[in-house]
Amino acid sequence: MDITKQKTDVVIVGAGVAGLCCAYSLAKAGRSVRIVDLGVPGAGASFGNCGMISPSHVLPNTLPGLPWKAFKWMLQKSAPFRVVPQANMEFVSWMFGFWQRCSRAQVERSAPAISALLASSRTLLHTLIETEKMQVDYGQDGCLYVYATPQAFEAENAWHPVYDACGVQVNTHDRASLLKLEPALKDRVYGGYHFPGDATLRPDLYVAELVRVLFSLGVEINSGVKATNYHEDSGGVHLHTEQGVIQAREAVLAAGAWSPLLSKTLGFRIPIQPGKGYSITMARPENCPKHSMVLKERSVAVTPWESGFRLGSTMEFVGYDQSLNPTRIQALIDGAADFLHTPTGAGPHTPWYGWRPMTLDTVPIIDRAPNLQRLWLATGHSMLGVSMSTGTGRLLAELMTGASPHIDPRPYRYGRF
Repeated sequence: MDITKQKTDVVIVGAGVAGLCCAYSLAKAGRSVRIVDLGVPGAGASFGNCGMISPSHVLPNTLPGLPWKAFKWMLQKSAPFRVVPQANMEFVSWMFGFWQRCSRAQVERSAPAISALLASSRTLLHTLIETEKMQVDYGQDGCLYVYATPQAFEAENAWHPVYDACGVQVNTHDRASLLKLEPALKDRVYGGYHFPGDATLRPDLYVAELVRVLFSLGVEINSGVKATNYHEDSGGVHLHTEQGVIQAREAVLAAGAWSPLLSKTLGFRIPIQPGKGYSITMARPENCPKHSMVLKERSVAVTPWESGFRLGSTMEFVGYDQSLNPTRIQALIDGAADFLHTPTGAGPHTPWYGWRPMTLDTVPIIDRAPNLQRLWLATGHSMLGVSMSTGTGRLLAELMTGASPHIDPRPYRYGRF
């Protein structure tokens, strides 16, 4: 196929959930759209995450005390947050900036921006699923934060004023009421918190349904296309690829953890590092949980679907390392076994890893690129890409078309760094 044959209104680099949702909102606004990606749609971090739709996850990664914990965990290959030192000045600079932001003051600055995009996306996603009749294994039973110790339980309670300020509903449960709500948990739990506004879906089905809908809207998706350079002039943008030059009126960079690599040719730096996450997918266990949950002391996320069961999470800063670390997969299983009567299902278990686009403050970048007039950024969603996908697409389309933004766009500006 000759990908250079026809000019389009917008070319989007990246076919993860952010890029796909940007394409949806732009197409709905009347723009012709083409998406290009080196892989197939949703094959990156959009594919193997836990599929939690989490307006509850308003706390950024920059929690106080994390640098000290990360230092202690540095030599533990199964640690939930692991940093491997790298002789790379961009990594060193990013990590230094991240550590500087690990404070309660930063949490209170970032949480409202995270919350606004999560809450918007939760509403928009529900509408999208109903309007487009998406079959995505959608559940709305909320999410549980589960604790084994009173110390961890009370430490979480200290963040409830932030939840209140962000309008996040949370219900407190002692051991007895938690076990009544979720019988799949072992008696060793101390207590937990239920966030009834959360939901779940199966991310691979979500991506497939987005692609189906985009095709029906006339959006063209080109897989196996590597973007190599970019320039713009008064006539539009010129995206250079190994298959030729694509011309458009405007462009969007929505390549997730790969966005910084592409931005290097554009004269500016995107302050994102790849945070490697893991998951393992299997059939539903015999005593399957009713709710998605985060087993807090072990940092393991649990997602039950009608069609399967997934354990996931952990964070590993090892650059773009392409190995699947079995120690970290086993840590997910062992962590689940600490809390659940039946932590795994029968049959084959499918392990996975992917890179999350981690910003310094956990807040994504949704803005025009610096020093360029026709390039836009929609990247840096950290661990919340699926949860923030629809709100990101809506906000970016509003900024590009001049419509009134449905949420305040200022917290997502590139210039905050």
